[in-house]
Amino acid sequence: MRGLFSVDIASAISNNPAGRDDEEGRECPETVIIPSEYEGMEAMRKCAFFSMLVLLFVVHEHADAVGIRSYGVKVGLVQAGQTWDYSGTASNLKAFEKQRSGLSAGGYIEWLDIPIVSLVVEAQYVQKGCREDINITSEQGPLSSGTKAIRPRLDYLSIPVLLKIRYGFAAGSVYALAGPRYDFLIGKKSEGVVDSVFDKVKSADYGVTLGVGVEVAHVVTKSIGVEFLYNPSLRKIYTAELLAIKNSSLELKLVVGF
Repeated sequence: MRGLFSVDIASAISNNPAGRDDEEGRECPETVIIPSEYEGMEAMRKCAFFSMLVLLFVVHEHADAVGIRSYGVKVGLVQAGQTWDYSGTASNLKAFEKQRSGLSAGGYIEWLDIPIVSLVVEAQYVQKGCREDINITSEQGPLSSGTKAIRPRLDYLSIPVLLKIRYGFAAGSVYALAGPRYDFLIGKKSEGVVDSVFDKVKSADYGVTLGVGVEVAHVVTKSIGVEFLYNPSLRKIYTAELLAIKNSSLELKLVVGF
């Protein structure tokens, strides 16, 4: 990493290099400690998935009664990145500029069964974060013996509310999406390198979602399609004297509508 880290990778991940002895000469085993905060976020993640399943079930039973045009599930791939904006005496530092791959999954409801325009409300589990390749150095000296990709991750329950403008053709429609988005942090994995930053990441984020898609009629479901989305954030999820961080991501999704 240019100008920021040159670390023993075992130290970076476990905070205790493999094979180091404690003060009494005993060999220290490599252990993983799961803090209570992590356990709480795991519970939140499970709760989010359960809530989305309940929502889809309720909608399925009462779709005709509440004016819903369609509903369904979306799953896809995420290419996420972060802007680590250094300032002041640290303005020359460059870190975690690369993107990391992740997943997204959730449900949606499309309201307003009128020509051309509808409103889409989603509840999505989304993996975001960033990536950096660090040099692996031996304890005997600074000579590099390779690199390792560090992929810190932030998990969000994302709630976008999107205006959908459709143009129909014989087999389906093409459309554009745009609207605000609010993200709730439900999990994080710092990989031991950016603990001091990720421990202070804000519990919520917000931004906009812009995208395009195509959907076609399907014999089993009402429709099937694909979407491409751009999700820039408008909020700094971390701020300090010399550093500010923002999220952004691209998504490619498979959409199955009922």
